[in-house]
Amino acid sequence: MGSNGIGTGKTLGKRVMGLKVLDANGLKLTFPQIAPSQLNAFLRCLARCCTWLVVRAMLLSRRSQRLGDLVANTIVIEKRAVSAAGVGSP
Repeated sequence: MGSNGIGTGKTLGKRVMGLKVLDANGLKLTFPQIAPSQLNAFLRCLARCCTWLVVRAMLLSRRSQRLGDLVANTIVIEKRAVSAAGVGSP
């Protein structure tokens, strides 16, 4: 969140473009107005990190398993392969 301009109200992009965020009345932002935006930025960053971990696990897995599949010891296969092999039939 370092590039979000905490304290200054300006990200790098806003500085370059000469922009600043104010509330709807033209006043300086308060913490309750800033907090949701900062939380959203943090969650987006967390999601990117998680996506990177999941994709990396899948690329490194011998069976191209997702991280959840590795933890649960499961695999995903095509339904027609299951039917042809008779797997899962009573």
